[in-house]
Amino acid sequence: MSEFNYSELAEHLSEVESTAGPAGFHGQLAGLWCRYRQLPADLGLDGADQQAEAWTWLLDFAQRVKDALDDSDCGFVPLLPPDHAPLALRVEALAEWSEGLLFGIGAAGALAPSALSAEIQELLRDLSEICKITVDEDEDGAEDAYVEIVEYLKVVAQTLYVELHPQAG
Repeated sequence: MSEFNYSELAEHLSEVESTAGPAGFHGQLAGLWCRYRQLPADLGLDGADQQAEAWTWLLDFAQRVKDALDDSDCGFVPLLPPDHAPLALRVEALAEWSEGLLFGIGAAGALAPSALSAEIQELLRDLSEICKITVDEDEDGAEDAYVEIVEYLKVVAQTLYVELHPQAG
């Protein structure tokens, strides 16, 4: 998903007067696509100015998120601040992305635990824990742990999309 730019998404969200952050919104879109064939008209952005020029860009962005999830090469990547950003900011965005993913999945209604595989239940629990993540930048291995979690979230998003998307199977 390298064609996506964190700062550019932040600008467009601001232009439509949304309070959503880029990481959370990207996660939310991924979560919505996990459960919907067609996204809600407001993209889950309550009160956003759909008449703003940036709205068309956001609609296209939402479709590109789906295209990345559909990519047979598993090219989906959570949209997070660039690697040169402070680790604390990137970890905070990682938590926001995870919250957005869970929110998007939940927006379609509750999932009956009895209808979910043990693997999906575990992935959803892991996401809940990642939402609480913090970091001490001086901690040994913090950067490596961040990279591992990002890689794990790629797999989580793809797996949830395949297992929960209405056209899956």
